[in-house]
Amino acid sequence: MLDLLSSARQWAIPLAFLMISTGEVLVLGPIAFVVIALVVGWKVLAWRRFTYQIVDGVLVVEHGILQRARREVPISRIQQVDLRRRLRHRALGVAVVRIDTAGGGSGAEAVLEAIADEEAYALRVALLDRRGVLPAGAGPVDAGSATDAVDPADARPVPVAGPAPVPVVALTTGQLVVAGITGVRLLALLPFAAAGMGLFFELPEETAAGVAGSAPTGAVVVAVLLVAVIPVMLLSAIASSLLTDHGFTLVRVGTDLHLRRGLLDQREATLSLRRVQAVRVHQNLLRRRLGLASVQLQSAGSGTAAEGEVTRLTIPYVREGDLVGLLDSVLPTTVEHPPLVPAPPAARRRAWFRRVGPATVLLVAIAVVATLAGAPIAWALLVLLVPVAVEAELVYRNLGHVGTPTLVVARSGGFVRATDYLPVAKTQSTSLTSSPFQRRVGLASLQLHVAGRGSVPVVHDGDADRLARLRLAALHARVARADEVEVRRRARVEAAAAAEGDEVPSAG
Repeated sequence: MLDLLSSARQWAIPLAFLMISTGEVLVLGPIAFVVIALVVGWKVLAWRRFTYQIVDGVLVVEHGILQRARREVPISRIQQVDLRRRLRHRALGVAVVRIDTAGGGSGAEAVLEAIADEEAYALRVALLDRRGVLPAGAGPVDAGSATDAVDPADARPVPVAGPAPVPVVALTTGQLVVAGITGVRLLALLPFAAAGMGLFFELPEETAAGVAGSAPTGAVVVAVLLVAVIPVMLLSAIASSLLTDHGFTLVRVGTDLHLRRGLLDQREATLSLRRVQAVRVHQNLLRRRLGLASVQLQSAGSGTAAEGEVTRLTIPYVREGDLVGLLDSVLPTTVEHPPLVPAPPAARRRAWFRRVGPATVLLVAIAVVATLAGAPIAWALLVLLVPVAVEAELVYRNLGHVGTPTLVVARSGGFVRATDYLPVAKTQSTSLTSSPFQRRVGLASLQLHVAGRGSVPVVHDGDADRLARLRLAALHARVARADEVEVRRRARVEAAAAAEGDEVPSAG
């Protein structure tokens, strides 16, 4: 049905518009009928030929009409099973099941479109349980006859013996409103606000005079900002936050994190804690004043953020007082650490030189050109150097890092401060870089590479000798070597369990 609706938008609507615009209904009508019939027949046949089943601990997905494709995914390799229900899916009582492994490339390992809700939940329970046995009445299932072959009363997920869910984060509507008006969603609307103000000043003189009346231009600008632009920006940010994160609930079940969020477009994701590589805490100036932050978990996912956010999981609202408890629940090591080591004084000169220097050259050049063109007022643009200088100073003051035998913490940023928490055991490789300007003052930057896609934790402009010691400690720490041994041991156990069809034991 969903494919048919999509095809209707692509074929039926353009054909109807063509017939109406040309007036050749009698000629184009039969052609349109044949085209639509062929498309519908092809879609129905493709739907009937799409099947999935679990055979000997392997999820087997087959599809294709003329050319059949068969994908086999060992259940022991499955790391994440996500459900997505857009408004059209909810209207039809179906969901999209997205299955990821650690090595699925740039996309999901398997995507099952339009699976009945009860059946999708049962399948997720079975796959995440690592046993390869669906609950009673839930499979193997032919996608073409799912609604007839499965009794909804029997297809519901059965309770699985295991640890009870532990709440991690549950956000209220009020908290999501605060997150919307204090986060990046509000900043993303600034270009549209600027464009709106620009359109106001581009109005014809008669129209502008009628709008502004006899009020001074400055008063008109302030009035437009207060009455139109700012309220619209705030309401848009709030709406975006509620639509995306309504009902945001994150719970921990054993070694997995389960996330549910969304108002119209509902998403449910499961993230194994073993895949969490690093945690980044974001705070802008307003949120720091309010004692709030947003937290991003970076995992070793294989997909893209646009397809279910399997590589990043963002918690939009966290109180500073709850940060330690949250980090302890998602990281494999304690987050207690000594105070951060500030950047050397040479880093301040570098921060100012890299930001204030280019901005000064650019603004002076613009002012000189404008003066030659008869507009010396352009020298007033130099006032923009004030926020640039503030940003440079904040960049220096926010720099800091510290390393323990199990954890590396790196802080950076200006108006928006980011703090990375990286377990030493997750370090895959390191890069210690130093430009000629850095070497001249004894500075360097250390990149700590982790598995998966996403940002790389970096210690910016630290003392070169200290960062060299931190680099060696991260690569040769006992916990890192132990983690490597454990990963190899678990890989052997999983391979043996997959071959025998047994349940994979948990690490540790």
